[in-house]
Amino acid sequence: MSNDKESIRAEVQNLGFSLAGFTTPDPLPGFSILQTWIQSGRHAEMGYLERPDTIAKRANPRLLMPECRSVIVLTAAYPAGKQNQRTPRIAAYAQPGRDYHHVFKTACNQLIETLTSLSQSSNSNPPQFKAFSDTAPILEKELAVRAGLGWIGKNGCLINPVYGSWLLLAEIFTSLEIEPDPPFSGTHCGSCQRCLDTCPAGCILPDRTVDAGRCISYLTIEHRTDIPLPLQQTLSDHIFGCDDCQDVCPWNRRAIPDPNSMFSNMMPHKGNLLSLEEALRLDEASFDEIFKSTPVNRAGWEGWLRNCLVAAGNSNDITLLPLISSLLKEHPSPMVRRHAAWACFRLEGNATS
Repeated sequence: MSNDKESIRAEVQNLGFSLAGFTTPDPLPGFSILQTWIQSGRHAEMGYLERPDTIAKRANPRLLMPECRSVIVLTAAYPAGKQNQRTPRIAAYAQPGRDYHHVFKTACNQLIETLTSLSQSSNSNPPQFKAFSDTAPILEKELAVRAGLGWIGKNGCLINPVYGSWLLLAEIFTSLEIEPDPPFSGTHCGSCQRCLDTCPAGCILPDRTVDAGRCISYLTIEHRTDIPLPLQQTLSDHIFGCDDCQDVCPWNRRAIPDPNSMFSNMMPHKGNLLSLEEALRLDEASFDEIFKSTPVNRAGWEGWLRNCLVAAGNSNDITLLPLISSLLKEHPSPMVRRHAAWACFRLEGNATS
């Protein structure tokens, strides 16, 4: 079974992944796009992306594991987000009750154990494995395309004809020799421009990349300082991530949910049910308790309040003013106080207009 692709795919699906593709660790043609993107400063404050060591590994995946002969690319479909008008918006991938990094780590380790056991029965040299999921300098979407799993859409997301772009990725590098799958042929966005037209910040670029410094997902998750004033209104009620470009994609509108995916029956964490007022009232201990095992924890408590205050300022809900005023006067974080001041200014202006 160690290099029997259909048997591996069956085991992969038993573990809750939706798709598996196989490719080599050879250099990827999309690296030149990454180089141009970084040289143009489109990576905003993510300085780690321009470090020489990470650039070298993205240029040549073999540097991550010199003995690697094959890469197993795995995807798991997740449900489209569920929102209501009472709650501010959290990206769909962050709504399940567990962080996908931890879920993938467990599932990949189980697959590695199975492949190791079966390979050792026919091979005296134990195979080597390394598993990754958004945890190493890898051009994941480019690998997925070469493994036959989809194409990179105009919004920069990997799109599969069955599951759309509601997909999370993981990779297993291995010393096993596995016949590679044919790469996915072509792109299937056609003349559609819905993702570009919908993006609130206009951050989607013609080369299928995103200007991170304007992207709502970047600003509400990775960005550690103030949301730039010209962009605060573009956030609307997004408080963690953004799915706007995916919500309008025709491929997502006809995507088929995977009932066997590890995420399909996962209960959403209770943070999805918080009103904006409840979200603003969270102290640090409550934030940690609710979000400790979810992707939202990445924003941190101060980042969470910053995002919620921007959403409050955009809400026209003047009943939030007393709560925001108390954060302005009492919160220890200067960043939180600055965003509270902006939210007060916006709401007070609405109240007098």
